[in-house]
Amino acid sequence: MALLLGGCAGTRLERAPSTPPPFTGAWVFEPARSDDVVKLVKDAQPIPKKPRVTSDDDLISADGRGSANRGGGMGGGRGGRSGSPDDRASSSSQSYEPLPAAYGKLKPSDFIKAFVMPADRLEIRLSNDQIVLQQDSRVRTLLAGDEQPYSVSDRYGSRAVTAGFSGQKLMVLSQDKQRLSVQESFEINSQGLLETIKFEARGLKSITAHFWYRRAKAEDQVIPNEGPPQPGAR
Repeated sequence: MALLLGGCAGTRLERAPSTPPPFTGAWVFEPARSDDVVKLVKDAQPIPKKPRVTSDDDLISADGRGSANRGGGMGGGRGGRSGSPDDRASSSSQSYEPLPAAYGKLKPSDFIKAFVMPADRLEIRLSNDQIVLQQDSRVRTLLAGDEQPYSVSDRYGSRAVTAGFSGQKLMVLSQDKQRLSVQESFEINSQGLLETIKFEARGLKSITAHFWYRRAKAEDQVIPNEGPPQPGAR
């Protein structure tokens, strides 16, 4: 997992592509052409824990004096702990506390949705080195090609965020050491704008989501948001 989550750590993002694609403008989500986000969230639910295998040495006899392997068995043992001191020391040194799951106290489904849910309406504004992404009511202002990532801390944890261009793709990378890695990319082709999200988090199954957008038309009415913004981490 540590190697997996480190996959995008060395990605260098540029301030601008050689030929800037026409990202700037408003885009409308096309669910019929995109991946089923409900299925994606379901597929990424926590990885089941493997049942602990109980060895004979873990069994305790009814009289409380231990199993045959702990003494009094056919081998004529004198009781006490089995195994050499070196074996016991090695076993003890391998005991450690694993890192907690990335979603912490949140419901796993809520945590996943915060990073992979597509926006109904996406607006992109590029100006000099500045990238502004508005996904529904959530707005992110990023500095393209900045070698010093900025830190984000919220209910979804703490992570470092960088943005910029890789070839003709606009990319945003979010990473929390060995617990979380989210790679967003935006690219334009003859079919429209494609957003690809690669989500990897400790304790959850990795997923890759593909969401298509078409350029907004004059008749695409913007419905004002009368409540607080939807929770999200991207």
